[in-house]
Amino acid sequence: MPHIYNYPVDLSAEEAPRLYAIGVSLIIWMKLQVVALFALLSWRQIEVALDRTSALEAWIVPAVVTLNLATVAFHVMRMREARRPA
Repeated sequence: MPHIYNYPVDLSAEEAPRLYAIGVSLIIWMKLQVVALFALLSWRQIEVALDRTSALEAWIVPAVVTLNLATVAFHVMRMREARRPA
């Protein structure tokens, strides 16, 4: 379904396959990050339940936000570069 994504650049017929591939890559990386986050949170909940730790570390939220923003920024830059004429 890459044809229904909201791209930061206008699509032309010859550039569409490259931009679709970058869009699909973005979605794959974001899904991987969400799965990893849920795995980490589940693991930490188990650790708290077993009294091995008392709370979730404070670094997790800033790290997740930074990683997500960096992933989106990287892929948007790739889309803009793919759009430039050679």
